[in-house]
Amino acid sequence: MKAAVIINGTLDGRTAATVEAQLRRYLPDWTLEIVYTAYRGHAVYLARRAAKGGADVVVVAGGDGTVSEALNGLIGLSALLAIVPCGTANDLACQLGIPDDCERACALIGDGCTRTIDVLCVNGWHYLTVGGLGAPTGTIRVATAMKRLVGRSARMRRLAGSVIYVAAYLIAVVHRHCPILTAGERVFSLTLANQPVLGRRFCISPGASNDDGLMDLCLIADPGNALGAFMVGVRTAQGRHTMHRGVTTRRVDRLTIRTLAPVRYFADGELFGPEREFLFAVAPRAVTVIVPSAGKESYCGC
Repeated sequence: MKAAVIINGTLDGRTAATVEAQLRRYLPDWTLEIVYTAYRGHAVYLARRAAKGGADVVVVAGGDGTVSEALNGLIGLSALLAIVPCGTANDLACQLGIPDDCERACALIGDGCTRTIDVLCVNGWHYLTVGGLGAPTGTIRVATAMKRLVGRSARMRRLAGSVIYVAAYLIAVVHRHCPILTAGERVFSLTLANQPVLGRRFCISPGASNDDGLMDLCLIADPGNALGAFMVGVRTAQGRHTMHRGVTTRRVDRLTIRTLAPVRYFADGELFGPEREFLFAVAPRAVTVIVPSAGKESYCGC
């Protein structure tokens, strides 16, 4: 087997060296080409180059953002995607049952168990977990700044994990920004999800599935003040928000959202924009991922 290993270039040297060593240990008969990202978006190019160059598997060592970049390079190609979680939330790996532990994540790649899942898309960018606009964009902006304080250590970021996103949410809601849709509705949060959990803690779409050919919409109207926004966060962490007034949920395969003013949006924990129009769509069963074999999963969820 031939594999390209894409390692997030911002990882600390110890973590990166561990990833390399464990992959060579558990994949001794594989041909490995190890490369590091050097800038945002670099993994798109590296993954596409590898897949077109004959790689059977593209292994990504990083967080959801790095995996998302590699995904965008693999769309339409046959290479498998493998994940060694080294981010803060690692939402996708968690949903697929891939362990946070580097050694265990590397060990399962050689087992060859796979799962083909849906891919969502917003304005041409493909993603695998959750995307949208409103409160999560503020949370991600604050969390990104907090991660710089934690440092580059993957272990420290994992330990901080959900705590960072909860703290970032609390800070962000104080200065909440609610985009106004062209229909006149003020929106606190609007998400299109391929899985239930966002930020390791928030159960934004409890029934979402990444292989049903649909995406789960959750639209939360402006709660009016910071206390109301705080309570939205509490209910969302418990997965109890969907039954409350002001929350709209449905399953769709395509959706266009327009806002009165340009706003930023997010996908797989990364920020984009600003834009005024957002076209969301589903590509059913568009990528195949290496996952743990039956009985070895360690899923997170609501």
